[in-house]
Amino acid sequence: MKYTLTGNFQYDLGIYGLKNILDFFQEKYKTDNKFFLEIEKKPEEILELIVLKLISEKEINYFFNKLLDVFFKNKKNKEKILKDFLSKKNLSNEELKLFIKKEKNLEKTINLLTD
Repeated sequence: MKYTLTGNFQYDLGIYGLKNILDFFQEKYKTDNKFFLEIEKKPEEILELIVLKLISEKEINYFFNKLLDVFFKNKKNKEKILKDFLSKKNLSNEELKLFIKKEKNLEKTINLLTD
């Protein structure tokens, strides 16, 4: 897919964000460093990288809070489950970030976090 700067602030900002995500994962792309960015990825592959980058930036607690919000409406239950889970999970935020950067795979990341 080829993304070209248009002068539309929001669209161009999105392209800049995509470039930052591609740089984080050291993905290859073509560019003239001024007006366009071209990558050989399907939209769903790009979305997976975006979600992985979000998880790595927001850290473990953010990810689990979002999951628990979906499954548990009772705040006390949610907080207890999160506390129990994090006490058993021996994974630092830095280790999570390195894993995500290396694997670039949402399914493997979720498996790591939910084992």
